[in-house]
Amino acid sequence: MTLFEEIVGSILTEDVEIGKVNDAIDRTYEVKINYLSDGDNSASGERIIQPVAYGLTKAGNPVIRAFQPYGDTKTKTPAWKFFRLDRIQSWKPMYKKVFKNRPPDGFNADGDF
Repeated sequence: MTLFEEIVGSILTEDVEIGKVNDAIDRTYEVKINYLSDGDNSASGERIIQPVAYGLTKAGNPVIRAFQPYGDTKTKTPAWKFFRLDRIQSWKPMYKKVFKNRPPDGFNADGDF
């Protein structure tokens, strides 16, 4: 097990395991999450995401890189976003909602910084 997997594994809840994240990425299906926004509870809530990768932010926080076609947010949708794993309150796979395995318009391969 890599250091990254150990870090992510220690943060993920039972609802969001590394295997579940990898499965959604590998099989390209949408996931319904309940996300706790930073400091703004009005933007917290249910979101639909299309996970494409996970990694660490510059600050060392484990995140999922995903396209959010719609759902609760304090910014805009559809849009590419990072979702911190420690803020995901629930994870519900939508196996029948498969998305194309290619980045939608607006994808920045170098990140959103």
